[in-house]
Amino acid sequence: MVRKIVSALSAVGYGIKDKGWIGDLLQQRVKEQIEPVPAFGLLLKNVSYRGVRFLEDEYAKRRITERLKKDLYFHATIARMLRDMV
Repeated sequence: MVRKIVSALSAVGYGIKDKGWIGDLLQQRVKEQIEPVPAFGLLLKNVSYRGVRFLEDEYAKRRITERLKKDLYFHATIARMLRDMV
């Protein structure tokens, strides 16, 4: 759902759709399939519900931090290589 919201907001931001289109979607005046944006780059940072306390998984946090650092290093290396090639 978040990816579709980002896609819809991008369509308005790039001038493909007008602002009223978002309202029409929300009020269900138009039914239109929205292609979700790619998941790359989207990261869920926090979720909260009234009266619900979530436990944090330290192992999972450590693993995702390691993965993000590895991905960052990889993409930085590729960017550096492309810059040198240009």
